[in-house]
Amino acid sequence: LRRDLGQLAGEKEEREASLASLRGQMAAQHTRADSLHASREELIARLQASEATAESLGRQVAELMQSDALCRVRDGYSSALTASAEQHRQEVTRLQQEVTRLQHCIQDQNETVHTLQKRLQQAHSSEEQDGDTLAQHL
Repeated sequence: LRRDLGQLAGEKEEREASLASLRGQMAAQHTRADSLHASREELIARLQASEATAESLGRQVAELMQSDALCRVRDGYSSALTASAEQHRQEVTRLQQEVTRLQHCIQDQNETVHTLQKRLQQAHSSEEQDGDTLAQHL
């Protein structure tokens, strides 16, 4: 009986260490998910700033087109605006792809957290069953 109690105590210590490890992994996954979420929000803010810049440039072009004295400048500015708009479109595409990638990462992290939570619940259930077994032996 003492040997069984000793064995059960050893198993309990192993499970407690395993639980602590799982909790640490869960905390790390939560931190990573928060970090990915913050990165996603930052990318969205940059996307909005780029769109505001493009709108401002569009308004400036419209104003230049109304001025006869600046017609010569208009053509150069229009080319610059076209190039800037293309860069903006490319940046928007890149940022949208990055947002999608981050959303997938967040989803993966959430799935990992969910799996770890299930494992933790199973470990708790197993620990309770072992406690019941120990109580029955006593």
